[in-house]
Amino acid sequence: MHKKELTTKQKFLKRFSDFLQRFKTIAIIILSVIVAFIIGFAVVSEVNKSIEEKSTSMTEQIQKDFDSWTNSADEDRKDSLESSILEQVEAVLEKYPKKYAGQRALFIRGNLYFGREEWDSAHDDYILLAERFPGSYLAPVALINGAVAMEESDQPEKALEIYQSILETYRKNTPEIPRILFSVGRIQELLGAKEAALDTYNDLLDNFSSSSWTNLSRNRIIYLE
Repeated sequence: MHKKELTTKQKFLKRFSDFLQRFKTIAIIILSVIVAFIIGFAVVSEVNKSIEEKSTSMTEQIQKDFDSWTNSADEDRKDSLESSILEQVEAVLEKYPKKYAGQRALFIRGNLYFGREEWDSAHDDYILLAERFPGSYLAPVALINGAVAMEESDQPEKALEIYQSILETYRKNTPEIPRILFSVGRIQELLGAKEAALDTYNDLLDNFSSSSWTNLSRNRIIYLE
């Protein structure tokens, strides 16, 4: 029994050895591919890490300059900072258009234009950010800013369109929805759409009863009715 069992083991080992010899080349190729993939993945990860660090550093500098621009009372210094900010933003958008740095750069430039009351330019940057990075936490914020820019430039129809797009896309995950609903109702009133405004105000009352915008909406409903 022992001899027979040993012979069976020997046969198995021989077959296994033959198998390895037969497919040795394939095994080496597969192993080489796996090793190359691991090395490549490590290299790509390091490169991406370096890119993120560099791009983040660039946007931090832009934000720092923007904060200085916001707080400066010296017009010559503000002009110099504006030129520097715009140049830096262009550099980031050219190198990292689809990275987080790209959306930060667009947001800062939009804020710069907003601060200069260049409403159309601010709107364009905010909308571009939302289109390129719809899943970003900055997207709904940028859209709100873009809508406000349109209101400031006496383009209520465009503002209304943006607000409504926010409600359609970000209603479930944006804390500013009560404010947006009130803005929608207010613009609908302005455009003479009384019934639509009432529906919007009632939406706010029904779904956001604890919001600070609720009393304002209730007052508008009383006035319109």
